[in-house]
Amino acid sequence: MDAAVEITVEGIDPGHLDGARILLGDTELGRFEGRTSVRFTVPAGRHVLLVKDGYGMSAASKFHVQSRQCARLILRHGGEPEGWGLVFGGFHALRRAGTGPLDEG
Repeated sequence: MDAAVEITVEGIDPGHLDGARILLGDTELGRFEGRTSVRFTVPAGRHVLLVKDGYGMSAASKFHVQSRQCARLILRHGGEPEGWGLVFGGFHALRRAGTGPLDEG
């Protein structure tokens, strides 16, 4: 059964993310394309996700998601020594925001 990951942008202009690629390991899931929230179907299990634009990238975020669940992550300005990355000329953090049931709709 499939699972999902949802990434929500907080406090960052979505226009700054136009060229950003969302990567699950080495596989590109997609791009923000002006949206503040995106959701992708992923296999259940352990994953590493990051947001990359050119040479800049967020720190990798590890997460585990069970079948029929959606892992929620938030991309926002960071600045803490642990869990930050250089993206688009600023420090951004990708943090876990919880898990919920996968909507059937």
